[in-house]
Amino acid sequence: MIAFLQHQYYSRQDILENLSRKLQNRVSDILKVISFNPENSDKILLNAVDNYKNKDGEITINVPQDFLSNDEKDSVVSENGTFRTSLYKILMFHRSG
Repeated sequence: MIAFLQHQYYSRQDILENLSRKLQNRVSDILKVISFNPENSDKILLNAVDNYKNKDGEITINVPQDFLSNDEKDSVVSENGTFRTSLYKILMFHRSG
């Protein structure tokens, strides 16, 4: 892990994705049961969180991405077209906190 983080050519998204698995183990179940007040919460983010809850944490390329910046939207799909599930989750977890 340390060698991964020390490599100067990894992007912020690469590092977040690598660290995401540890956070997922701690946060996934919490996010599935926590309730947010829709009156004072970001509706766009709530849509993504509700989708996560309704699908029991299953993430596909068809998940709501409106809460992501344009750069983040580009980053969650790799150059070969693979959806970077762990990166998506950590970005959603971060915004939900």
